[in-house]
Amino acid sequence: MDSTLEYLEICKNNITILDPGAFQRFPKLIRLVLDDNSRLKFPFNGTQFLSQDSLIDLQCERCGIEKIYSQSLRYMPKLEIINLNANAIAEISPDAFLGNRDLKVIILSQNNLSSLSNELLVELSAVKVLNVSMNPLLEPEKKKPFLKSSVLEELWCDECGFSIIYYDTFAKLPNLTRLNLRRNEIVKITTPALLSHENLSILMLQNNQLSSINVILLNKLNKLCLDGNTIKLNCSLIASVEIETFYCSSSSGVGPECIVETTTVGSELGTLSSTAATVTTEITETTVISKMPVTIQALSQTSTVPSISLPVLVRKEFNAETITGISDAYISGYLLVICLVQIGVAFVLFVYLKLKKYDSNPEVNIYSENIINPNAIHTAIY
Repeated sequence: MDSTLEYLEICKNNITILDPGAFQRFPKLIRLVLDDNSRLKFPFNGTQFLSQDSLIDLQCERCGIEKIYSQSLRYMPKLEIINLNANAIAEISPDAFLGNRDLKVIILSQNNLSSLSNELLVELSAVKVLNVSMNPLLEPEKKKPFLKSSVLEELWCDECGFSIIYYDTFAKLPNLTRLNLRRNEIVKITTPALLSHENLSILMLQNNQLSSINVILLNKLNKLCLDGNTIKLNCSLIASVEIETFYCSSSSGVGPECIVETTTVGSELGTLSSTAATVTTEITETTVISKMPVTIQALSQTSTVPSISLPVLVRKEFNAETITGISDAYISGYLLVICLVQIGVAFVLFVYLKLKKYDSNPEVNIYSENIINPNAIHTAIY
């Protein structure tokens, strides 16, 4: 017997049952891997699966576990990681992890879960990550918390049954920093939902059925992935958002285009409209916003998303035609007319005064009458 053994792997066998004390001869055993024992289940009578005080990491992927009873894991008090991916788990007792207060990572992906007790994590003061992805029937109840935990940081629920994110859905998970909801059927995130999560920085919403996203939520996040939705993001609003990227894993390598639209911020606190419209221009300038597709890299779940340039090019052009007022030509013409009128008036006044002066001197006027000019109406000019 090797009393110093810390890691033990018994994979791809036909184990159906384990004696609870089977590994107590290894008092320093830290990690136990039982993957690919498809007939191995937790005891149907609800008794303990294993009793191992030293165990920190338990792996049983692709086993045959159907239910986690209240006593199944009770006697592994130092357990920090449990991975039960790809089993057939349909039910988990609300106090299933009551004896595992040091748990940090719980992986329950690819099972048959349709519900979880929202009290499941309440007694776990160290839990950081819960992965319940690929449980397609798992959906939160309307206006009830999905889970309660003051310390949970990452929740993975890709390919679950989510359709609407209500205000209460994640309200009891105040310490969330990452929320993965890819490949669900989400059609709506209600306006106040997630806005109170001060620490939330990564939101993965690829391949849902969203047509709008909250503007305030955009400004809260460091990373937001929206590939595979029908959202049309307003170009000018994208330009004002300091965010790492919107499109993270488009299969074509090209993200959707932004659109030029008029957005009304109303009772929905600025929800983006999906209908394109013309940008209202001011009198003295025309704003031109071009459509440019974003080239991105396909990324794996664990890869780092690179920063990209936002798909917006804004250029302001001076447009003389939009300027209103009196032109120089118009003013010049107006002044010329005034001058001509003044000259004409002066000429008429001059002639009138001359004629009046001649009529006032009859002695001189009589000399204007002669053979050539017999009519007395003609006067001499002197």
